[in-house]
Amino acid sequence: MKGYPDLHAGALDTGQQARLLGAIDWRSAFADPALVVVVHTAPTGPDDDRSRTTRLVAEASPCYRELIIANSIVESEVFSKLSVRILGLRKRFDGAGSAPANFSSMSEAAVLFSDADKGAGDSGARMDAAVQAAFVSAVNKFAVMQSFH
Repeated sequence: MKGYPDLHAGALDTGQQARLLGAIDWRSAFADPALVVVVHTAPTGPDDDRSRTTRLVAEASPCYRELIIANSIVESEVFSKLSVRILGLRKRFDGAGSAPANFSSMSEAAVLFSDADKGAGDSGARMDAAVQAAFVSAVNKFAVMQSFH
């Protein structure tokens, strides 16, 4: 917005989010070496993912999960540091033809950007990298949260 600081939200465009999600080691995160991960390179579509009862990948195994990043926001509050907040949705299908069990929550991670980074000649690139690292951290936090539900 005009008159406000640049929060580098462009560092999290759709392509960057897909790239970052594809770089996460999901098999290690879920301790499942057989895990099959599909990262969609475009938003999942106009349907409301919360009310959707069909799978995004129709030919998936009977037990199947979807992690959907519904929103990602780079924010700066008056009394806090710059952060990335995501709204995530997990859909769990426990068998063929089963209705999904949904879980949604927000998770947040601070953008770690030091005074040394601010003074560097490549500070814009460093800020983009810090925003992207915060996004990955917020996604990892959401992945942990959803595993309890």
